Amino acid sequence: MVEQNIFKSENTTQEKELQMKETPLLPNPEDLCLLEYSQVFSCCSIFHKEGMSDAIGTFDLSVRDLPKNRNFMIAGGLEDVINFIKNLRFNEKHIKYLLEQKMITPEFAEYLKGFKFTGNVWAMPEGTIFFPKETVVRITAPITEGNLITTTMTNLFSLPTILMSKIIRVVLSAKGAKVGIGFIRTHGVDTSLKVQRASIIAGCRAVSSPLAGMFYGLPVGSGMLYHAYVQNFPTEYEAFKAVADNFPLRFNLPSDPIPRGYAFMVDTYDTIKGVENVIKLARELKKQGKPHMPAIALDSGDLTKLSIEARKMLDDAGFKDIEISASGNLTEKKITKMIKEGAKIDRFIAVTDVVTSADDPKLEVIYKLAEMEINGKIIPTMKWSPGKRSLPSKKQVFRILENGKWIKDIIGLDNENLGEALLIPIIQKGKLVYSFPKITEIREYVLKQLEKLPNNYKSVSRVYSYPVEFSNNLQNLVESLKPSYLK
Repeated sequence: MVEQNIFKSENTTQEKELQMKETPLLPNPEDLCLLEYSQVFSCCSIFHKEGMSDAIGTFDLSVRDLPKNRNFMIAGGLEDVINFIKNLRFNEKHIKYLLEQKMITPEFAEYLKGFKFTGNVWAMPEGTIFFPKETVVRITAPITEGNLITTTMTNLFSLPTILMSKIIRVVLSAKGAKVGIGFIRTHGVDTSLKVQRASIIAGCRAVSSPLAGMFYGLPVGSGMLYHAYVQNFPTEYEAFKAVADNFPLRFNLPSDPIPRGYAFMVDTYDTIKGVENVIKLARELKKQGKPHMPAIALDSGDLTKLSIEARKMLDDAGFKDIEISASGNLTEKKITKMIKEGAKIDRFIAVTDVVTSADDPKLEVIYKLAEMEINGKIIPTMKWSPGKRSLPSKKQVFRILENGKWIKDIIGLDNENLGEALLIPIIQKGKLVYSFPKITEIREYVLKQLEKLPNNYKSVSRVYSYPVEFSNNLQNLVESLKPSYLK
């Protein structure tokens, strides 16, 4: 029986190909203004119609609860958030679509034609270590502006934060060994880029793809010779030799002090024989006065046992400088176990479980109204839903340092002075007042913070609860706002 194509049409093959190309791979960035729940546009239309557009709201972006396997989080995505807010506009196409879908009123359509963010943004710098319930981004703006950025801002913050907070655990577990992060099994093309950016901030030295290198201006690692490459040659040795015949095995770029060179995958057929072929080629290159390969790579089998055997073989042959890389769905807990068992691995490559944050793939990011200013009157507001209570008023997060280590954080009111203030001004009255650091500078910022974080919170095997307190003034305000039925 011949299967029928339910999408069959009379179009020619050429016309079908043209139709397939009509939808771009990714949306145009200017269309992100519509990446919002439809009801937000309707609610903002009501605000506008009811004369509430001049009311000023203060909104907090925070994380409700720490994921079950994390001791801390790293704030990510701030530069993307600010770029989105600064460039948010609605063109004729967007407004026409919203009107056709009956999501906005004609009056609000006129408002959107001249839309531009005019408020203030305070935030923790990207790379800041933070904890649950702490305000990470604080928006003070007309309530329509504060509402229209809700979902996209939350999205832009969530993914980088999840990724950095996972990758830093891998870096910590490696105990000073090098770490590389693959991206082949990420959840989408855009995620592939964000994974590589996050890996640099979390402590890695190079990205994996030329696109990430070009897009972010970061060094690109040479990577590993993969199995399919080796299988295309009659023998494994010929595959290895072809690399030496065509590319320098060790080199530096003027703009990048990190040495480059391919890691030779040795386990396509038999790992021990693969190491023997590497040694054979290295000896041949040595006779010719040429540099040998910088590393071998293990991807399957008992990585600990094989790394110990391979290390001995390389050392006995006089190639102690050939490093050993290991991959194979590694996680921070697997790496910790391997090191404890004596693995001889210089570089750990993590991919699937790490880039999907498989143990903790979600983050309960919330964006809540904390204060209203109407006709000059300040009205603190909070949500009282069980398990979802928010905190009122314009707040600051203070970090307390003692003997070079953090001992606690305090969430207080914005006019208090209780320690190091973590929220800093980014946008004031619609104008950018903050210079964004380079990605490598953010990495150094993360590493300096880790020096102040007590060691127990760096554990990847045990969960510890970092103390976050509320100031007396904030607690008193919460008590004063408590509904009578809760007292």
